[in-house]
Amino acid sequence: MASTNTLAHTSDRSGLGRLDDAVVPKLQAGARTTAQVAAMPLRSVVRAEDAVAGAAARWGVRHRRALVLLATTLAVAGSWIHFQRYPEIQQAQAEQTVSRPGEATGSRSDALAGGAQVVGPVSGEGVRSYIDDRHAELAALPADETRLAVISFAEYVTPEEALVGVPAGARIHVAQLRIPAAGEEPFQTEVADNDVIGSIERGLAAPMAAFAEEEAALEELIPTVTDPEFKTAYERDLEELRVIRNLVNSGAGTVFAVVVEAPVRDLQALLALDSVRLVDVAPGEAHAASSGFFGLLPEDRDVVTYGNRR
Repeated sequence: MASTNTLAHTSDRSGLGRLDDAVVPKLQAGARTTAQVAAMPLRSVVRAEDAVAGAAARWGVRHRRALVLLATTLAVAGSWIHFQRYPEIQQAQAEQTVSRPGEATGSRSDALAGGAQVVGPVSGEGVRSYIDDRHAELAALPADETRLAVISFAEYVTPEEALVGVPAGARIHVAQLRIPAAGEEPFQTEVADNDVIGSIERGLAAPMAAFAEEEAALEELIPTVTDPEFKTAYERDLEELRVIRNLVNSGAGTVFAVVVEAPVRDLQALLALDSVRLVDVAPGEAHAASSGFFGLLPEDRDVVTYGNRR
């Protein structure tokens, strides 16, 4: 579904509308930046001390409560301005809806700018109903058609295990990965020349290098920290990084989905595999190079958390 964030031409905007456009994004950015320093997540601390200024980051540690209050104030100010515009926004959205009658609403029909397709569920959608709907559509397709599809696995698998769930002779375009540890976000890597194993290894190289860099920075930082509370927190973060590194180095599964191009009959046959949880077939006009894809995370049992946000 084509989407747009433009509600009206700038010259037609109300005073609050122009204030919302000009000020709220800056307030939101300021709130996010301030909250990150105040909350002191591991990666923000290390990067702030390495790339910005160690003294400034340490000041943020000492003045955590003041920063939290500032972040809250910025967020509330932006929310107040936006809230005052709610009737205007509601009316504009209603006019947009009326101007697009009959437009598809399912995520599998969503389109990016230029007509590119988005294949995958919407965040917040029910998992079971989505799987049933997609498999019903797959079953109804002509067996001799060739389609793109997102194959989601029942659990995180290794590159070698992922190949078991791919039809012989299929073209593999993308692998979707997540290091299965708290706080790690999904990401994807393009598969070159059907080399799934090599492409995934290269895709994991960047985050693993970042983990090693953060680990080294913490090992250097911890001996200089005198505050017992923060020293304990840093030591806990360091241990988490070591666990993540050991998890990946020991061969733990990181692949949760792959994007393939194959005959429909071969995609339909995958539904008999216990290792395959979802075969999400793309519209016929979809192209791998210009489409967006969302596989289903193994831990999403009831509600989708990684999906198209429209």
